[in-house]
Amino acid sequence: MVMKIFFTLLLICAPIWLSAQDYCIEGEAPGMDGMMIYLKEYKKAPIDSATVVDGKFRLQNKLLEVKPMIISVGRTLQHILLDENPIYITCTTVSRKVRDKVIPSVILSVKGDDDQHLLQRMNQVLQKEMLVMLALSLSGEEKDKATKETLNASFIQAKEESKQLYDSIVNHNKDSYVSALVIHEHLSKERSIEELEMLYLQLSDRVKNAAPGQKLQQALVSMRTTGIGQTASDFTLQTPDGKELTLSSLRGKAVLLDFWASWCGPCIREIPGVKRVYEKYHDKGFEILSVSLDNKKENWTQAIEKHQLPWLHVCSLKGWQCPVAKLYNVSGVPMMLLIDAEGKIVANQLRGEKMLDEAVGKICK
Repeated sequence: MVMKIFFTLLLICAPIWLSAQDYCIEGEAPGMDGMMIYLKEYKKAPIDSATVVDGKFRLQNKLLEVKPMIISVGRTLQHILLDENPIYITCTTVSRKVRDKVIPSVILSVKGDDDQHLLQRMNQVLQKEMLVMLALSLSGEEKDKATKETLNASFIQAKEESKQLYDSIVNHNKDSYVSALVIHEHLSKERSIEELEMLYLQLSDRVKNAAPGQKLQQALVSMRTTGIGQTASDFTLQTPDGKELTLSSLRGKAVLLDFWASWCGPCIREIPGVKRVYEKYHDKGFEILSVSLDNKKENWTQAIEKHQLPWLHVCSLKGWQCPVAKLYNVSGVPMMLLIDAEGKIVANQLRGEKMLDEAVGKICK
């Protein structure tokens, strides 16, 4: 109880972090005069660039947000953490032979504060885990049993290495932006909300007040509402015929709380799979309650009729201002939560028929 009160007060009093500092990235690129160096986020346009002159380059600008970024040189990418501390990058040109052709490429090495080192270690274990997962997915039926067992063992080992590194980072680096990233992006998938809150409170004020800490804080607020094991917040909205329907009136059934909208393409693409799961489990105590983020009744009701959605529907007709969407911290649709017969959230971030079928199948047997 004390923890909940303290955490609530912390959220109310949370500061807004605005950096008055610059980021500074300097580097050497011998023999690469005229080459462009880009700073960008993954799959986004560059936010800054510099030209190599006399074998050197420099990027410096206002630091609006501490976050992972990418340095791009030609086809070579290098992950960095953009923060207030200087970063030094060395670009080295190497050549490799491919089918009797010599192809030049660039190797990037990064030097900076401890966070740069921690980020590189984190990315190394992630890369190893992803490579093993890729090998498993490509193994198919043609691989023999011994090979598959070896790959499974490698995957288990890679996951354990990741877990050990994550624990080491967050337990020994309380003043690290990377610690906040690890808690938010990795530990939040498998740790309890109470443990995550404790880890958050152990972070330094510098980290809490910067973007990684604030995003973690916001995620924890959301988890208190939509996290697995939490009691689903009750609400009442109107059905298409103007009657009121309350979530708690469905207690005793497994309920898929489905946030969607008639204008949402991804929501519409989910419908066939959702319908099959509904038909499979409805007679076993499974219900769906769809909360629409439409703001025009005719669009909402016409979509229900057009796509023949036989389950329960409610809407506030307030679009993104829907009070239930705010209650559940909905930032995008579709968003689906599975609630058990006791009103506890047992699955979230459900996407795709297979994932939904497996989740519902566990509680509707």
